Amino acid sequence: NKNKTVITHEYPKNWSCGDEPYYPIDNKRNRSLYKDYTELAAKNDNNVVFGGRLGQYRYYNMDQTIMSALRLVKSEFGE
Repeated sequence: NKNKTVITHEYPKNWSCGDEPYYPIDNKRNRSLYKDYTELAAKNDNNVVFGGRLGQYRYYNMDQTIMSALRLVKSEFGE
């Protein structure tokens, strides 16, 4: 059922040593993880959508985040 709304919140926090990183680092390991997760999702559940900085294992500036979200919505729901 595509008639659902998802609301998320992100709160700023100062990072300190030992904290989990805020955004994935664009490196070979994270690109491999993203590939593995998307392949696993495609095999097991066609209802999984990866979006945003953490979901796509990428760092985006805010304008890129919004554009990525708009493209994702268009691909999922059409024009």
